[in-house]
Amino acid sequence: MTRHQTGSIYKAYGAYHLKYYATVMRKGKAVRAQRSHRLCDDSKTKKFAKGEAADFIAGVNLADKRVIAGSDLTVAELFEKRFIPYCEEFVPVKDRVRQKPSTVRGHKQVWNQFLREHFGSMTLQECDTDRGNDFLESLKDTKSGRVLKGIKSLCVAMFKRAALDKRIKVNPWRDVQLPDDATESEETEAYTREEAEDIINALQDHVDCQLVMALACFQGLRPGEIAALKWSDVVGDELCIRRSVVRGKVDTPKTESSVADIPLISIVPELFKQWRLQQCKPSKEDWVFPSRNDTPVDLHNLIGRVIRPHVEGERFKQRGVAVECIRCGKVPKGTQHRFKTMYAGRRCAATLAISLSGGNFQLAQRLLRHASLKTTLDIYDKGLTKDQMREALNAAYRPKQLAQ
Repeated sequence: MTRHQTGSIYKAYGAYHLKYYATVMRKGKAVRAQRSHRLCDDSKTKKFAKGEAADFIAGVNLADKRVIAGSDLTVAELFEKRFIPYCEEFVPVKDRVRQKPSTVRGHKQVWNQFLREHFGSMTLQECDTDRGNDFLESLKDTKSGRVLKGIKSLCVAMFKRAALDKRIKVNPWRDVQLPDDATESEETEAYTREEAEDIINALQDHVDCQLVMALACFQGLRPGEIAALKWSDVVGDELCIRRSVVRGKVDTPKTESSVADIPLISIVPELFKQWRLQQCKPSKEDWVFPSRNDTPVDLHNLIGRVIRPHVEGERFKQRGVAVECIRCGKVPKGTQHRFKTMYAGRRCAATLAISLSGGNFQLAQRLLRHASLKTTLDIYDKGLTKDQMREALNAAYRPKQLAQ
């Protein structure tokens, strides 16, 4: 017997959620299971949340009818009515949703860009490993191996959820193979030590911007972790990483291992001291880099309006016109370098930690707070530059005096 439900709305974790029941297959039987779905931020009105709930619950009721009738779910229904609600489910024991909103946004982006059209109205029973292999093969000449890996990862997770719900017996994407000759991803960039120091020197009139670049290039912080720093996180000669901000939303850092205390190095403590003096003795709960609205700074704006003009000077143009520094009111002289993104700073920190410590890979792993050393070495260590290789080889190889 099918049931028509409207669900109940409640507020938690800075958002409106919908509590409802979904019909799932367990041991060959259709049973009711309670679920929770994130509707919208609590900055929206409850009326808006009710509209979102009505649209969502209509799809749930339709999917329930399919399950009870024994008909097959489409992959689109699996993604929208099973997988995403599971990811957004509020977990009381952890006092947070199962996956971060930024992660869910990533799932939706991959689905909309690559998978929605591919799966179309395809049902779960129509999916198999061969179709998955054919799909990735069709993308290998236009998409990088990293993109293909992301597509496969999402599909494996989606169909795993279907298998756990007893909708399918075997995950058809588990054995899908990434093409061996897939297009290589573009090499990621990192600042050299000289570039980082030159950039910081070019920002000498803007201590906060110097500190931002130093935290990326020498401490290895992610952009969201830099923006979310509070003065209470600066404890003596240590920096406590406790939160991150993504698109204006303050949350915990990317992974559990990212929450850590790291020692302050190089010029960073002095820059903190100088910036704090300019902030007129802020309280411990104040943001280190506040916006005008007393929220964490939008680094994209700070980079585009202050940092990048000072790095690139007249070479940084928008609509054919050189960009002025919004604070200086003129086009800065710039450096001979270009701005390579904030993550180029994080790679710089990893590379410097390894090269300057004589190959201590674990030092870089601890600095960047990766759970796996493989991540540090495969993605963030950019190795020695040619000049560094030359110096190291000359230092290691001392030939005897050649006969005249």
